[in-house]
Amino acid sequence: MLHLHPSLLPKETLFTDALHHLKDNESDLPSDSEYSSSASDSGFYSSSPPTLQPSDHGDMSTMSEASAEPSPSNMKVLDIRSKTVDSMADSTHLARVVAQTLSTRDTVFPASSARFDAEQNGKRPTKEDGAMTPIQDVLVRSIPTLVLYDDNGLDIFNDITHVDEYYITNAEMQIFKDKSSEIAHTHVGNNGVLIELGVGSMRKTRYLLDAIVSQNKSVTYYALDLSAQSLTQSLQPLALQFPSIKFVGLLGTYDDSLLYIKEHLTRDENSTRTLLWLGTSIGNTTREEAAEFLARVKDCAMQEGDVLLCGIDRRNNASVVKAAYDDPKGVTRAFILNGLRHVEHIFGGERDELFPLSKFEYVSLYNAELGRHEAYYRSLEQQRVEVDVDNTSHVFEFEEGELIFIEYSIKYDGKDIKQLMDQSGLRWAKEWADQTERYSLHCFAK
Repeated sequence: MLHLHPSLLPKETLFTDALHHLKDNESDLPSDSEYSSSASDSGFYSSSPPTLQPSDHGDMSTMSEASAEPSPSNMKVLDIRSKTVDSMADSTHLARVVAQTLSTRDTVFPASSARFDAEQNGKRPTKEDGAMTPIQDVLVRSIPTLVLYDDNGLDIFNDITHVDEYYITNAEMQIFKDKSSEIAHTHVGNNGVLIELGVGSMRKTRYLLDAIVSQNKSVTYYALDLSAQSLTQSLQPLALQFPSIKFVGLLGTYDDSLLYIKEHLTRDENSTRTLLWLGTSIGNTTREEAAEFLARVKDCAMQEGDVLLCGIDRRNNASVVKAAYDDPKGVTRAFILNGLRHVEHIFGGERDELFPLSKFEYVSLYNAELGRHEAYYRSLEQQRVEVDVDNTSHVFEFEEGELIFIEYSIKYDGKDIKQLMDQSGLRWAKEWADQTERYSLHCFAK
């Protein structure tokens, strides 16, 4: 889930800059759920950043925060963010994007998903006379997945990673706990470079760093995030624990990181470069988008012999996947519905003014035919929402039972992985599975 989740599409598309998320101190949890959480493991954690004093070339290693201690000498944070007008971090631009996606029905809700919705949730659309609506492909509105990842959403997502039914985090943790020595020995050389695309609390990465140090190797570890405070909070304890490793926080987006790697990072011919894309973040893009992004990583950030370690969820039993994204405690439901709270804030509305949660429900379904979990909002009644963006009125009229798409979580089998390699131009090298064989860490090489 992610994770960022969020999109990794090229610059010209709506959902570029996936790691850009808005700080939303005023958003709050759905009224029937309260959770406590610590640092996120999603890779998209954000909180109020410390006051930073950048030096030349974006070096932010000198911090002036009242309560902060000086950074360890083996750690620094670089601001690599591009200053784009159409950044999704800009609230005005994001409001325009959400208004646009809510104004058009251009996301396909396939007939197969309608069948699984009826099977798993007991829902089947009916006409006014009570007759069942024929099952067929329909077009629905959408909201950018990005809205799920405000501060409140990130906190809730961290709680999801601790839910028993959400097997993904524990599976990946177990792989790194059991296989880090092998990974470090085979794919991380002395004086090598590690680059993690999207970091959180780094619970999993710690195992790999420990294995590297145990093998008496010295590396430089680059960690990407769009929260300066998250980078500092995650990297400082690791820099103190592993003084032989150089830690560099990269403050920016996926696009920013690929450009930075291409233009600024070099490595010794006899050393290694290892990229990490964990937490099944790949699942939050379509298969075509994932292949496109991997091709960009290959072209911009990898040289021959470099590898990318990618966490990928398998096409598991439908009941297992459904429970992971629709847990009995309602944590995922709170996460998804919090997205509507964020949308209200983006449009400048008060709580329950524009999208009252009593009028919407979370729809979770696993489409086994397409190998993906799908998340939607369903309007529980006919309703009308009017917002103002750039002094232009936008009116959204929702029918009872109407769906609004919010997120995919794509799953992969062996055939899907082969297709991913064929389309991206990368070469499959290795797979490590967790003990339940529901989740895998793949090694892709250039």
